[in-house]
Amino acid sequence: INLLERRITVNKVGSLVHVAEGHILLMAPAIFVNFLVLHGLDGPKEHHKLSKRFVRLRLHVKRPGGDNLHDVFVVGANKATRIWVWKLPPSVIYDNPAYIPEDNPFIKSTPDIK
Repeated sequence: INLLERRITVNKVGSLVHVAEGHILLMAPAIFVNFLVLHGLDGPKEHHKLSKRFVRLRLHVKRPGGDNLHDVFVVGANKATRIWVWKLPPSVIYDNPAYIPEDNPFIKSTPDIK
């Protein structure tokens, strides 16, 4: 709901949510840490509990080997930085494809620098 109401930034520097290559990407573990802090529930191991609950929902896309997190790259002019994300199909959040933000052109599944 916060994404639909635009209270969470998407595809901006520092955003915890991005759209790339046809998926919604949630920065791991920052998305859960941020949620816990906002709700006054932060603790050293609480984000692990929250991520386990998220896995049980089975909303995310797993990697071919069965891992939950995907590594993607933020690609700039001279370097690429690896980040870890949860991948979601857009339909998990957006019931109308017209509302899905455009892909972030700086996030790629390979670290190709051009």
